[in-house]
Formats: sequence, C-alpha cells, structure tokens
Amino acid sequence: QSLKYYVISDVHANLEALEAVLETIPEDGRIASLGDIVGYGPDPNECIKLISERAYISTLGNHDYGVLGLTEIDLFNRVASEAISWTRENLSRASWTVLNKLKDRVILEKGIATFTHASPYQPSEWHYIITHGFAKMGFATMRTPLCFVGHSHQPIFIVESPEGSINVVHCQEQPSITYDMNDKYIINVGSVGQPRDGINKASYAVWDDVEQTVSIERVAYNYRATQRKIYARSLPSALALRLENGL
Repeated sequence: QSLKYYVISDVHANLEALEAVLETIPEDGRIASLGDIVGYGPDPNECIKLISERAYISTLGNHDYGVLGLTEIDLFNRVASEAISWTRENLSRASWTVLNKLKDRVILEKGIATFTHASPYQPSEWHYIITHGFAKMGFATMRTPLCFVGHSHQPIFIVESPEGSINVVHCQEQPSITYDMNDKYIINVGSVGQPRDGINKASYAVWDDVEQTVSIERVAYNYRATQRKIYARSLPSALALRLENGL
C-alpha cells in the first residue's frame, strides 16, 4: 500500500490558498507543514488552527520565529516586518500556544526524510538554497536521502549523486521525480500562500514513500478574496499585488 505525505510550506496566513490545497488532500492524508504559517497574510489565526488540526508534522519558519520574538524584526524587510508586527497584535491566545509548542525545526521520519523550513545546514539561520554552495552545505549535513524545504517559495528538485555532482531540476519543466536512495535530494515544495515562480497557484508536494516519487502540485485559489482582506486589514498593498502575478 502506498504511503503518501503531503508537504506544504509558507502558507503565510493565506486562508483561501490553504483551504484550496486542503480540499485536494484526503481527510486522512499525512500532512507535513514546513513553517511560515504566518506573516504577510491576513488570516493567521484561521491558518494556525487548520494546520494544528490537520498536520501530522509541523515545523517553525523564520516568520513564525519573528512573530514569537525569536528573530530580530529588523532582520526582515519593511513589508515583512510590518506584517509581523500586525500579526503579533492580532494573534489569539490559542494561536500563540500552538506556535510555541511547534515541533523543532528538523524532523526525521523513519530515517528517510528530513523536514525543515530553510536548509538542513544551520536550520535556524534561514539560508536560502539558491546556489550550489548552499546546496553543497545542505547535502553535507543531511543524514537522510530526502530533505523537504520551503523558504524561497520556488519549487525545485536538487539532486546530489554519490560522486558529489549536483543537478537542479526546475519543477515547471519537470513536476515529478522518481528518486534513487543512493542519491540525496533537497526538495523545495514551493509556497501555498505566496508562490514566487511566476505562477499564482498554490504549490505543494506529494511524496509517495512506496513508489519513491515526489510530485509538485499546483492549485488555483481565489487570490482576489485574499487581496481584499489584505487591503481591509491595512497590510502593505505590495502583499496583495504580488499574489496576482505569483512573484
């Protein structure tokens, strides 16, 4: 029997996107959330509640850290820090409790996969794996064949052979891979709530542990409803505009 995991990341308080993604996942589907549940978007409490109810695995991201006060707010750009301040003011007590109890940044599942927000290398330093150098450091610290990340909001497969050569597969060109346990894979699942690869559809990954496949799925959602809420809550307008273009 196939054992599937549905790996989501970077929901960023976008309820419409999260609900659209959850509608495509079976009720009993095992969901792994890679953090940044909050930040940027207008519905932090609703998104935290949904993920706490549905996620089998949950880790913290840098925006969650920022809201909890674990990362200095001035490390974020102006738009992000404004959204973090707004989120702090609007978070319910129940949401604070959930975020504070979230599991650690890195979780190992049966020795096959690591789940973390940004990188297996120094996970709480929030490195972006967008260069060969950071990919190399990530692979060097991995103790599992697979590592699922988010953070850059761009879905991508990075493969390291046993000899150390690195191959990058862009998910727009090839949305699915079959993996070989002799290789190592860093899989960026993209973003549910704020995709940045020029496609305005929510992104997440389906990992089939038996078939040994990982596929990136895209789901259309009502981003205009999210935009209206962003304007209504007086969050920075740039956060609404980028949803339309997926940038």
